[in-house]
Amino acid sequence: MRNFHLDSIEGKRCYEVLHGRSEPCPFCGEHFTDYDNIVTWENTNPITGRHYLLKDRLIEWNDRPARLEIAFDVTEAEKEKQSLKFALRAEDMLVDCVRSLYEDRGIGEILPVILDKLGRFMNADRSYVFMLRDGKLYNEYEWCAEGVESQMDTLQGLPLEFIDRWLKIFDRQECMVLEDVQDLKENYRNEYEILTAQGITSLVAAPLERDGHFCGAIGVDNPPLEQLVNIGPLLRTLGYFLMLSYRRDENEKELNRLSYHDTLTSFYNRNRYTADTDNLRVTDSPVGIVYLDVNGLKDINDLRGHAFGDKVLVECARRMRETFDGADFYRIGGDEFVIICREWSKEVFEEKVELLRKNFERDSICRAAVGSRWAEGSDDLSQIIADADARMYEDKKEFYRRSPVSRRYRHQSDEVINLSNPEVLADELGKNHFVVYVQPKVSSADRSAVGAEALIRYQSKEGSMVLPGNEILPFAGLMSASLALPAFLVTRGNLLQMSILCVIGAPVFLWVGTAFAPFMTELAIATGSIDLQAGELISNSLINGPVFTYSISHLFMFLKGNFMPLIIFAVWLAGFILYYRDLMREAREDAALEAGNAKAGQ
Repeated sequence: MRNFHLDSIEGKRCYEVLHGRSEPCPFCGEHFTDYDNIVTWENTNPITGRHYLLKDRLIEWNDRPARLEIAFDVTEAEKEKQSLKFALRAEDMLVDCVRSLYEDRGIGEILPVILDKLGRFMNADRSYVFMLRDGKLYNEYEWCAEGVESQMDTLQGLPLEFIDRWLKIFDRQECMVLEDVQDLKENYRNEYEILTAQGITSLVAAPLERDGHFCGAIGVDNPPLEQLVNIGPLLRTLGYFLMLSYRRDENEKELNRLSYHDTLTSFYNRNRYTADTDNLRVTDSPVGIVYLDVNGLKDINDLRGHAFGDKVLVECARRMRETFDGADFYRIGGDEFVIICREWSKEVFEEKVELLRKNFERDSICRAAVGSRWAEGSDDLSQIIADADARMYEDKKEFYRRSPVSRRYRHQSDEVINLSNPEVLADELGKNHFVVYVQPKVSSADRSAVGAEALIRYQSKEGSMVLPGNEILPFAGLMSASLALPAFLVTRGNLLQMSILCVIGAPVFLWVGTAFAPFMTELAIATGSIDLQAGELISNSLINGPVFTYSISHLFMFLKGNFMPLIIFAVWLAGFILYYRDLMREAREDAALEAGNAKAGQ
C-alpha cells in the first residue's frame, strides 16, 4: 500500500503524484462529457504496481469542474483473470503441440517445431530439451529467438553434479523456477557464472521421466516474470506427451529394426534383402555377391538340438562379418546367407571370398558351401545372384559327394531335383530312364495272385537306381543288431552306464523276441514261406535279422575252418570303434565351438 501525505503533494499535479509522470496522462478526461455519467475503467498504477477498478464522475468543486475518483484494488482478481486467460491460451498451444507430436514424423523432425511454438508463446529467449545419456546431460534440441545466440554446441556432456540442486527439486515432482539469477551469486557461484555467461536472467525447467526415473529436462530462458508461476504446469504437461512420443518413436524404430533384421545373427533379413536388391538394380555400380549355405544344419538340429544349431549359425555369421567387414549381410533362409559388396574391386572381392572359404574349413562343424560372382555393373542383378547361387549349389554337391555320411540335404538327389523341370522330365521319359516294376499281391488263403502293385523307379544317368527314401548308412544294419549300440548312443559313450543299460534291457528284448515267436511261426506257415516240423517255432531274440544272429552263434566256427562269422563280427566291431571315435571327436568340437562363442560374446 502506498500512502500519500498532503505535505508531500502540495502544489503538485495529480499525474505527478499518482502516476509519476511529468505531463498529463493521455487517458485523462477522455471519458468525461457531462456531469451525469459515472465512468468505470481499470488501470495498473506504475508506482504501486497494483491493478485498480476505478469509478470517476465529473463534479463542481469550488465553482470549478473537478474529477471525483473512487479506486478499488482488484489486483488479485486481475491476476486470476490473467492466469485464466493464460491457461486458456496455453491449452490451445498445448493441444497444437500434442497434435504435432502425433503426426507421422520422427521425434527429431517434430521436436524443433514444438520448441519454436513453445518459445514464441512464452516470449522467451530460448527453449530447449536436455536428455540424459551415460550419466551426462546433452542439449539435443534448441530454439532461439531472433538475435539470441545459440548455446547448444557448448551445452554438451554436462555432469549431473551441475544440476544437483535441480535434481532434488525434480525428485519432488516440481519444476525448477529461477526468478532472478542474481540470487545464485552468493551460494551457487558456479551455477551463477554458467547461467550468466549464457545471458540467462530467469528460467523455468521441468523434468522428463521414463519409467519413473529422471531422463532429461525441458525448459525456457528469460520468459516474462509475471508468467513464471504459470509456466511450470505447462512444461510438465508438455513433457509428459513428449516422453510418450519418444517412447512411440523408439517402439517404431524397434519394430522397423525387427522387420528388417534377423534376431539370431543380427543380419538383415529377407525383407531388407528384397528392398536393397531392388534399389541396387538402378545404381549400375560394381557389385560382388556371395551366396552361402550352411552344410548339414538339418543333421545338426536333429542330432544335437536346435539350440546347438543356433550356435552354429551365430558362429557362421561371425566368420562372415569378420571376413567381409564393411559389406551388407543378409539371412534369407534358415541356413542361407547373402553378402553384398558395393563398390568393391574385383581383386579385393575375390581375395575375401577365398579367405571366407578357408575360414569355413577350420573344423567339421561350421561348414558352408560358398558361391560368388563379381560384376562391373548391377543392372542385371538377378542374373548375378543366380550365378552365385548356382556356384554355391555346385560347391554343396561337391561337399556331400566327399561327405556321404549326411542323412539329409536339399540337393542330395540332384537327379530327382532336376526332374521338377518339365523339359528335363520329358527328355528323361523319352530316354526310357523310368522303369516300371510289377509286384504281385498274393492271397494268404490259397497263395493265388489277386492283383499287382506297379512301382516306378528312376534310373539315373550314371546307371544307378534312385530309390525313394533310401538313406541306409554303412554298417547301419550291423550296428543296429545289438543292444550295445543303442545303449552307447543313449549314454553318450559312458561305458559304465551302457553296461548297466544292456543288463537291464537284455531280458526285455529276449522276452519280446519269444513273445513274437508264435505269431511269426503262424505267418510263415500260412504263406508257405518255410517248412517247419511239429513243435518248431520261428524266433529271433536280437533286434536285427539272421546275419548278426549267425555271426554271434557261429563265432567260434573258425576253429573248424569257417571264418565267415568271425569276419562279420570283426567288421561290426570295426564299425563300432570308428563310430565311437567319431562321436568323441564331435564332442570335442562341440566344446571348442561353445568356448569360441563364449569368448566372442565377452
